Amino acid sequence: MFAVNRSRRRRRYHPIATTTAPNVIPAGTWKVDPSHSTIAFRVTDVTELFTTINGHFEEVEGVIEAGERLEDTKIRGRIEVDSLTTHQPQRDTHLKSPDFLDVGRYQEVTFESTRVDPTADGIRVRGTLTLKGNHQEIELDGRVHGAGRYEAGGVDRLVIEAHTQLPFGPMRVEINIDVTAVREQ
Repeated sequence: MFAVNRSRRRRRYHPIATTTAPNVIPAGTWKVDPSHSTIAFRVTDVTELFTTINGHFEEVEGVIEAGERLEDTKIRGRIEVDSLTTHQPQRDTHLKSPDFLDVGRYQEVTFESTRVDPTADGIRVRGTLTLKGNHQEIELDGRVHGAGRYEAGGVDRLVIEAHTQLPFGPMRVEINIDVTAVREQ
């Protein structure tokens, strides 16, 4: 028979938010943890018999500066365009070419919020997306999954998701963002 070690302590996650509401971000400065965050995309091309491409960016960073009121919150993010992957090297090269993202001229995509508001079931983030040097006002619908103390790491974590759709010629681009952020001390 195998011996089972039951003495191992479980890692605990203690909520720090005073509510479990999907539209509450505890005040403070939260830095995006790139190893626990994903910015994914799905491109549906209606000119190519409805081809769908899925991918994500591997190098992301960002900061959430949450005020006492949600409306006082500022969010900034940056994506390294060359970190794009669809797990198909030839397609990745084409997406990074001047035909699409033009990584030779535009190495990053940035976002800066202009307004963060509560909704009935989450948050709405409005802001400026800068892609290929062009500024575009966008809206993201999101949800705060929670905030709490991760005892094993000794840090406060915040978990948020958001999504939007972007026009890109004859294609529909869906963006899905899953962020884990760590409170800066």
